[in-house]
Amino acid sequence: MRKFDTPIDFLTEIKVDDVEIVYNNTFEIGQGGPIVGYLSINGELIPNNYFGGPILLDNQYIYIPIYMKRFLSWRFKLARINLSSLKIDIVGKWESVIFLDRIENGMIFFYEDVGKIHSNQYKLSEFV
Repeated sequence: MRKFDTPIDFLTEIKVDDVEIVYNNTFEIGQGGPIVGYLSINGELIPNNYFGGPILLDNQYIYIPIYMKRFLSWRFKLARINLSSLKIDIVGKWESVIFLDRIENGMIFFYEDVGKIHSNQYKLSEFV
């Protein structure tokens, strides 16, 4: 949520209005790679999932990279978490990094690399 946050260095404790987001048991994916960890929202742990950062908040949702097991590897997808129900919706293709940028005009924009060279976007309506 800071302008200079990256998938490698971001805030692991965030408080915005009445929402508190905390990453627990964080670890680095490979040397110099993105950081992931378990996520708690307002003290409630979201079990069995690793999440990266940085995040974007929009109304009642948090948009966040989710780190998931794929056939023979682990990769990121884009997740949306409802702050009230903690329901997770996942969209998009597998990425080695998701570096969230902004939400604008019903779209979420992100980079597929830490150097901000390859950009991509999804319509918020793709989350079902």
